[in-house]
Amino acid sequence: MHWIVLPIMLQASDIVPLEVPTSDPNPTEVSTPSEEMKDCKEGVKSLRDDFKGLELYLQDKKDHKDHCPGIKWTQPELDKYKEEPKSYLPEACKTS
Repeated sequence: MHWIVLPIMLQASDIVPLEVPTSDPNPTEVSTPSEEMKDCKEGVKSLRDDFKGLELYLQDKKDHKDHCPGIKWTQPELDKYKEEPKSYLPEACKTS
């Protein structure tokens, strides 16, 4: 009978207890909702300026072609419109 119990006891000694999960002593830094809101507002403002710049870029291009194609004008790059969203059409074209 002891011979039957002996293999069972040997196998039981090989069993490693499961490790209990512990909390991280140095939790990662989580941003606060106010920081997230600030980042979101800045992102929205940047996106709004980009869209406004694109809108003005396309509108200037169309207006120049439709209303004053005879006036020589080199349209600024799209990035300039995004930096400072405004019309860059020449004055002579804006009045016609």
